[in-house]
Amino acid sequence: MAQSVAYFVEKRNESETTLHEARRVAENANRAKSVFLVNMSHELRTPLNGILGFTQLLSRSKALSAQDVAYLDTIRQSGEHLLTLINQVLDLSTIEAGRVSLNESEFDLYVLLDEIEDMFRIIAVGKQLAFVFEREETVPPFVRTDPVRLRQVLINLLNNALKFTEKGYVTVRVGVENIAGEPFHGEDLPLRLHFEVEDTGTGIGPGELTKIFDAFEQAETGRLAKEGTGLGLTISRSFVELMGGQMIVESELGRGALFRFDIHVKAVQMGMEKTIAPSRSVIALQ
Repeated sequence: MAQSVAYFVEKRNESETTLHEARRVAENANRAKSVFLVNMSHELRTPLNGILGFTQLLSRSKALSAQDVAYLDTIRQSGEHLLTLINQVLDLSTIEAGRVSLNESEFDLYVLLDEIEDMFRIIAVGKQLAFVFEREETVPPFVRTDPVRLRQVLINLLNNALKFTEKGYVTVRVGVENIAGEPFHGEDLPLRLHFEVEDTGTGIGPGELTKIFDAFEQAETGRLAKEGTGLGLTISRSFVELMGGQMIVESELGRGALFRFDIHVKAVQMGMEKTIAPSRSVIALQ
């Protein structure tokens, strides 16, 4: 009897060792794949940026016919779409490889929100949708976090909201919570910013709500539209978690969707000057 027990214990230990080794090999292979995709994505973006740069230069020529301009615009749109896909693959690969990090800086939150509002209001007006941007008065104008990551999350959510909404409205709400429970004086105070993006679009079925944040997964409406890679929400949730928050979704098929997320920031000195990058365009390529 004792020999039988020892035999089974030995076999179980062997199985656990084999399983652990197989898991280690799979994890190493996954990391190698992610590192390869990161490097390859950089290699793909270099020639693509050259194509987009020359397209922009050519579009300024006075000798172009209307047909030539239309051809160049098609090249530009296709190139920008391809660049978006490459950037999404790069972001996901960086996340999987464990190389993603925050690049925090102090910036004007109001300017960032205004720029995003202006960007998407044009699309909303074109689709005859009501577009509402609500910001609580207590939201500080100057904060410290990663503005690039925050901007990308908001753009991803608004792209989806406007893409799948044909009538009704899209609403963005921004609020704030004082984490420390101290009076707000606007200097180095830890806060939690709350964001909501709500639409009256096609919505998401209950069976899909648990899958939409998985890589390469899309809701039925997204698959029918045959647009995107199914990476936007995966990347957005990862960035939100990196900024100390979480993202959740409430939706009902045919009745729209509501995405909520929060991030940790620090309110910084109110007197800092606004720094807005100047508008630039390509003048030549080296």
